[in-house]
Amino acid sequence: MDSWFVSSARARVALAGLSSALPESLRKLATVIASQLLDRNARTAAISGPPGCGKTTLAGAIGEALQVLGSDAVILSLDDFYLTRNERERLGRTVHPLLRSRGVPGTHDDELFAGCLRDLLDGKSVRVPLFSKDMDDRCGWTEISRKSGPVIVEGWCVGARPEGKARLQRPCNQLERTLDPEQVWRRYVNRASARMESGWMTAIEVVVFLCPPDLERVHNWRLEQETERVPARRMSSAGLQDFLSPLERLVGWMVVDLPSRADIVVALGPVREVRSIRVRSVRPQEAGC
Repeated sequence: MDSWFVSSARARVALAGLSSALPESLRKLATVIASQLLDRNARTAAISGPPGCGKTTLAGAIGEALQVLGSDAVILSLDDFYLTRNERERLGRTVHPLLRSRGVPGTHDDELFAGCLRDLLDGKSVRVPLFSKDMDDRCGWTEISRKSGPVIVEGWCVGARPEGKARLQRPCNQLERTLDPEQVWRRYVNRASARMESGWMTAIEVVVFLCPPDLERVHNWRLEQETERVPARRMSSAGLQDFLSPLERLVGWMVVDLPSRADIVVALGPVREVRSIRVRSVRPQEAGC
């Protein structure tokens, strides 16, 4: 038995009902979180963590665990709400060239996402976009309806707060030193983080944060994901670094900031193994930056 796994009667039922095709550690983690959501009677939850840490897989496993326990979850991926390529091209021309690339806050359609989340919580069916990372654009729409259980949002920057002025002024890597010396891009992303925090994030009742052991591991995890794709669609290590460099600042800030604020903090080891879980019974009063 993993030392971090503290089972309840409900968790044992969920664990027994989950697909044996899933790794045991993933099944255990999913049952712990699913049990917490039911214990808290949560209508909404968010799974946050850096790219490549396993958020999508975990969200699916939690949904399966909830179903075993008689509760159907709706899972929304923030990635599907990226702005279209044309919209990001416009931002690149009018605000900063780095905004042509999807990823950071400010490159999502927050208004559309907030509306979908609100309508789902009101019991309505909604149309949500589908985003193709191969096309780097939307590729269609799908309709989903509210289930009996919680709405689970998963996305790498979910829960990110804006940084303080002093921290924001310091470049975190070569990309910021050379392409954002006037802090135009950083300030734009920071304002977008503030809008997300004061906007649809206020509807999220439980935040789960998957915390990496170090930032270098994030690159390795994301590179592993690329090797699972067909060769013609894989990013090279250099191409992946270009993609991850704009995310480095916010990933680093979240690793510093979120563990003290998230409701469930999952400390991951080098191969995404669960090292520990910390569950907060009541979210503390959040202080400003």
